Amino acid sequence: MELQHFSHPHPLLLNDDGLLEDDENYTHKCDFCWERLSFGTPCYTCKEGCKYFCIHKSCADLPHQLQHPSHPKHDPLTLSERKWDKENQQCNNCGRDLAWWWAYRYTCSRCEFYLCIKCVSLSLTTKVDIHDHPLTLMQKLSQFFCDHCEKEGNDMFYFCTTCSFTIHPKCTLLPLVIRPLTKKAEIHDHSLTLARKLNSFTCDACGKEGKEERDETFVSKYKDEESIESSTSMLEHEELGIDESTDILTYVVKKFKLGVDGIEIAAEIKNFSHEHDLKLTDEFGINEKCDACTQYIFTLYYACAQCRFFLHKSCVELRRRMRYPIHRHPLMLLPKATYGYDGTFGCDACDCSCDGFTYNCEECKFDLDVQCSLLPYKFTHDSHKHRLILSRSQEGRKCNNCDSNEKILFYCADCEFALDFQCLTLPHTVWYEQHEHLFTLCYAPEDDSDEYYCDICEEKRDPRFWFYYCADCLYLAHLKCILGEFPNEKYGN
Repeated sequence: MELQHFSHPHPLLLNDDGLLEDDENYTHKCDFCWERLSFGTPCYTCKEGCKYFCIHKSCADLPHQLQHPSHPKHDPLTLSERKWDKENQQCNNCGRDLAWWWAYRYTCSRCEFYLCIKCVSLSLTTKVDIHDHPLTLMQKLSQFFCDHCEKEGNDMFYFCTTCSFTIHPKCTLLPLVIRPLTKKAEIHDHSLTLARKLNSFTCDACGKEGKEERDETFVSKYKDEESIESSTSMLEHEELGIDESTDILTYVVKKFKLGVDGIEIAAEIKNFSHEHDLKLTDEFGINEKCDACTQYIFTLYYACAQCRFFLHKSCVELRRRMRYPIHRHPLMLLPKATYGYDGTFGCDACDCSCDGFTYNCEECKFDLDVQCSLLPYKFTHDSHKHRLILSRSQEGRKCNNCDSNEKILFYCADCEFALDFQCLTLPHTVWYEQHEHLFTLCYAPEDDSDEYYCDICEEKRDPRFWFYYCADCLYLAHLKCILGEFPNEKYGN
């Protein structure tokens, strides 16, 4: 079939099968709409052999004038070439800049109204994979909300007459995204339900305010809220149900009743981590560390009468399996790491060496020490007045205490404050072997002096950073001078 088209001086020949892959024009664009030519799409090429001229058959069939519903008040729109004397030329539907677009467009002779070929050629009806019903093109430029990308528009859109579904034309080409009605997020113990929130809310995962309209939210019946963006980025992991009833870590050997209420408490236990029975002890000030969390003991604990093995009462009650938001797999509690020197491992949260218990992922060689595992994903710390939320690090953000730029930090949703795992797990109270009193962790300078020194190493201290303080002796020290090189090792220090 031969055609004499106004866009080209030579006759055009129809290729019903479109361009072939080995055709020299296969990477070319349509000289009419300037969209790329797809393989197999019918098109016209020049009969005289003009090497790079080719237009879609659909473009060649467009009428010279068109009365379009998007611009009813003036004369029909006319097909025209680019107007080189006009710089502000934009498609009134999709916003495409036509000033430097080497393509035809429909224009109004009475006003600055333009429509690109792509928008004029939109199908009046369409059926797409992302929706169950046929969609109808609403050709008048109207304000709407796209139910796929969740953004507002003010142009033509597709509309479902069955269920009032609306969508951008460009979004009909996007892949289907299925959001489950319920979701198990690792930062929360209960299942979350997908809901349309018509009022404002604060996301409990990122700490940011939600939109007042049309903001989809995962909500649990316990009132925790989590935005879709948060639940599907850092916190979207595979689901796995865990039956903790099958994992018994501690057997009670002997009980006794405590106080007037007669509350029963285990006086002697058998724990999976140790070969001997452990007895409940309230002898404080022993200057010993727990074999699970490797922290000093200041509360009730269980002790082995035959060897130097101690467990906080709280550490005896640790779960055998758990999930934590910084890792995608369930973690198993082990009394010692299965690799490394003498059970020592590097915690993947705080980056510290530890020889205590580890929550371990065998598949990924991932380890989480007990102290880090006990940090909730959101909480208020004594060093800061606002709530901190576990999140992936943003570029340039550092821990406010130690200046580390770890990939995962706890951020303040209200200001530029952040802390890493290592600083958040620093012990509040510690012993120092060359001092008779306890040291307490302090977060602010003790006075307004210009110079700050450590009383142990006698070097200067940075007033921005935390320190340990003995109130009895007015004795101050660097964190490292008190804790040593390996603070999370019971036997390594």
